[in-house]
Amino acid sequence: MLANHLYAAHMLTFAATPRLAPTRLRPARLLQEPPDPSEPDDPFDGDPFDAGVNFGKNVSSRFFAPAIDDPGLPLADSLVVISGSLFIAYVVLAVGLPRPSWLVPMAGMPNVRALPFVLPTLAHGSALSVCWLLGGLAAQAFESGAYMGSWREALSRTVKGGAFSTGLLILGTQTVLNARLDAMGLDPYVAGGSYAADLVIAGTANELIVDTAVSAVGLIGFRLFRWWDAQAYK
Repeated sequence: MLANHLYAAHMLTFAATPRLAPTRLRPARLLQEPPDPSEPDDPFDGDPFDAGVNFGKNVSSRFFAPAIDDPGLPLADSLVVISGSLFIAYVVLAVGLPRPSWLVPMAGMPNVRALPFVLPTLAHGSALSVCWLLGGLAAQAFESGAYMGSWREALSRTVKGGAFSTGLLILGTQTVLNARLDAMGLDPYVAGGSYAADLVIAGTANELIVDTAVSAVGLIGFRLFRWWDAQAYK
């Protein structure tokens, strides 16, 4: 009986107590730092179509209106790549390794030491240098920032240009390989279908890897030296 009276009194007290409206928590405003005016604008800000057009113009200007602050740098890079091909030819002929497909003696040349192999090697190295020059333009590797900035910037632009040129080299090698296999009457799209086709594909892949590795080592070493030499003129 007492418990019933206590329960009734508690309910009357609860009913008489004014209820407070629930408190609404306002979201805290995050403090945002003002944009740094020195940072470059995002090319994809604003209208997507206009941003895409501006980005395309920026990329195309690297090839059709490039900024080359050192006119001798493209020639020096080309000589480095050609020297890499000469190095490969020298090692192959001196050691007696299997010759790559491009290292064939030129007909009509005097058979004096390695003279018949000089022009084919120069032609191969020149083709590789064209790929690198396009990669250097794509990575803006001929601007002053590629050798007057930090060594990390010099290395970064060299690697980016090398990646672009390697892609071009792969596409060109694939095109030439398909034409070569078609001329031999072999199907390049069936793996393991022909021992002769697999042999040609494996040899071409090996040549591609060697050319890429030698050119990459030579260009990275030369570009780091170019950066080190440019520090004296800051």
